[in-house]
Amino acid sequence: MNAPLVDTLHATADALPPPALEVTALVRAGRRRVARRRAGLAAGGAFAALTAAVAAPGLLPGGDDTVRDQAASPFATAFAAHTPTYTVGRTVHLGDRTFTVGHDIRAFVQTDVGIVYADPDGRVRTSDGVTESDVGRTAFRYDERVLATDGSIAAWVQQGPEPQLAVLDQATGEVELTPLSPRDTDPDDEFALAAAVHAVDGSTVYATDARGLLSVTGEDVQVLQGNRSGRDLELDDVQDGVFAYRVNLAAPGEEGDSIYRVGRSLDTGHRVDGYGNLGFLSPDGARLVVEVSDGVPAIVDTATGESLPMPSSSYDFQVGIGWVDDDTYAAMAIEDLGTGDEPAGGWSFDLLQCSVSESRCDVTRTDMHLTTGDSSIPIGADLNGG
Repeated sequence: MNAPLVDTLHATADALPPPALEVTALVRAGRRRVARRRAGLAAGGAFAALTAAVAAPGLLPGGDDTVRDQAASPFATAFAAHTPTYTVGRTVHLGDRTFTVGHDIRAFVQTDVGIVYADPDGRVRTSDGVTESDVGRTAFRYDERVLATDGSIAAWVQQGPEPQLAVLDQATGEVELTPLSPRDTDPDDEFALAAAVHAVDGSTVYATDARGLLSVTGEDVQVLQGNRSGRDLELDDVQDGVFAYRVNLAAPGEEGDSIYRVGRSLDTGHRVDGYGNLGFLSPDGARLVVEVSDGVPAIVDTATGESLPMPSSSYDFQVGIGWVDDDTYAAMAIEDLGTGDEPAGGWSFDLLQCSVSESRCDVTRTDMHLTTGDSSIPIGADLNGG
């Protein structure tokens, strides 16, 4: 749910007139990753504005570097309820309320008790809506996740002489550091990092270093897939032991098509029909919302791999962007994309909350006209190339 979002943002650019947004940097990185994963798919023109408009859980103001009890925050209930949000500049839109943080936001995630964000210099900060603390430093690779979260846990790769995996429990303020083995990187490759973080599932963090794909639980470090396995696997999400991931079908180091899988194994997961992109697992791991065609989402039963009935919606374009609870997912939608021409003032997005069991979508926010460049969405990745 990091680089796949960039793919989605560009999935229809060749079919639609260019939007009145500056997306040059986004296209440059997005094209590169799209070509490697699924040759022949173009990237999303009108949907580029989604870099500024996707919603998912919350945000808040910053202050001094003290840590107060969680109950002191007037936003605790909203954080625990995963109220959908987005940010513009330092202003956080949390439902129908707004707040301001103390520093510019380049990437952020929400935990159950607050938010963790990285500023343009890579400083990682934590806030509960009342106070703010500096807890570390990370490095950016455009279109890749630098922060991951689940529950009250947030994780990132701590920068220093040697990379370390930093795991913060925001409920206690404690940070644990685990040494990582740096990968050899090309100094001319602006996208190369010595190590990367991908997902958090409970107290287990999934990361990559020179050894391969790792699971890290406290001091226990397991190599799930070594770098010499011959498979190019990209982990998208993990919830309750269920993996959502992409496997490149080309030979190692070559570009080519890919398949998307979901299941409790990295070897035998169920294949998702369509190209499979931008996947998010429900908190219990039972369902996956995933884009299977440009602007067309699907709900997948992760135990069987079968598609479930989609909640009713009249929108031309809809993409799921996360889960509010085990039954309800959030989505961004465009109602009149089928006309092909970008309206005056840019595309207007609506925020939906869709119930799988009730098979319906409710509009929770409408007419969202936003610009890129100073906006952020809570998936822990910098999508503006800044």
